[in-house]
Amino acid sequence: MYTIPYFCLRFMGLSSALSFGQVQLLTALMLFLSNALPNVAGMGSIETAFLLVFGAFLTRGETMSVLMLFRIATYYVVVAVSAVGFFFAQKNAKNWDKTHKKPAPAGTSRSEAGFGFGEERTKEKRP
Repeated sequence: MYTIPYFCLRFMGLSSALSFGQVQLLTALMLFLSNALPNVAGMGSIETAFLLVFGAFLTRGETMSVLMLFRIATYYVVVAVSAVGFFFAQKNAKNWDKTHKKPAPAGTSRSEAGFGFGEERTKEKRP
């Protein structure tokens, strides 16, 4: 997490006077500030802290470009990977349910045996 802004700087081809260690320290300060800033729904504090911290060492255009790459790498890529993982897990869960259903005891339906998830028992058992 702390190295992402450094790689964003290098990816943009910005040969600033900031070394690897300095970028890590600035990133630590940025993350500290973003947690200290009051925010609504957790959005905007990282961007504000990034602009405050890195804006002192880079031009406005460079700062905005690096910020956009940083947010893509730390937010949008994570959301995309999580969505793919979620849909893959849902597909496997459906397949697992189909292959791992318990058979109902002989002479009873699944709902009478109590194997239905969330299903109401519609028939009363008679002796």
